[in-house]
Amino acid sequence: MKKVVILGAGFAGLHIFYKIRHLVGKKIDITVIDSRSHSLLKPSLPEVSFEGAPVSHSLIELKHTLEGRGAAFIQDEVLHVDAKNSLLKLKNGNEVHYDYIFITVGAVKDYDAVKGFREFGYSVCDDIQAQRLWKRVQKFEGGKIVTGAAKST
Repeated sequence: MKKVVILGAGFAGLHIFYKIRHLVGKKIDITVIDSRSHSLLKPSLPEVSFEGAPVSHSLIELKHTLEGRGAAFIQDEVLHVDAKNSLLKLKNGNEVHYDYIFITVGAVKDYDAVKGFREFGYSVCDDIQAQRLWKRVQKFEGGKIVTGAAKST
């Protein structure tokens, strides 16, 4: 049986997992590796930012979710990808072999790239910023709001 490894269990990694399961079923072996125990469901973060929903409302428990759908889940960090030998080396010392790999480790937001963001900016893009925005929304007494988004490159 072919072995697929998905690195990262964020939006892209989970989408790929569900799509493979839908299209191929259990004819392949899937392992998902992520350093986190939970995935953040980012489309629900506006509910945290504007309604005060708890962040726990936006979390998906990975082990239960993935193993319940026939995948293996490894909570660890990948230290090295040996593409020539189709091998991953994990922080815990284990190695994982694969036939196919999807690298979906996400992006790191650089809030400091926008001068003044730390003091005056807010975002719905991560759990920390969404909670920070909710605290500010609760104190909002009216006035001008500027919104924006950066163009993907």
